[in-house]
Amino acid sequence: MSQNNNFAKEADREALEKNLTLIGIYALQDPLRDEVVRSVRICHKAGINVRMVTGDNIDTAKAIAIEAGILTRD
Repeated sequence: MSQNNNFAKEADREALEKNLTLIGIYALQDPLRDEVVRSVRICHKAGINVRMVTGDNIDTAKAIAIEAGILTRD
C-alpha cells in the first residue's frame, strides 16, 4: 500500500478502481417466528404499545416492524 501513498489522494484510489467487474450480490432475510405477528396483534388489542429495539439500519428496521405489525404503512 505504501507504493500507492496509502491512498492518501483520490487519484491513488481511482487508479485501482478502473475496469472492475461485480461478481455478485447476496442477501438474506431472517424470517419472523410464526408467533410474532399474532403476539403483536394481541398486544395491540390489549392496549400495549409494542416497541422494537434493533441495531439494523433504519430501512431494514422499518421493513421488519411493518412485517411484524409493529408499524403500519400509514
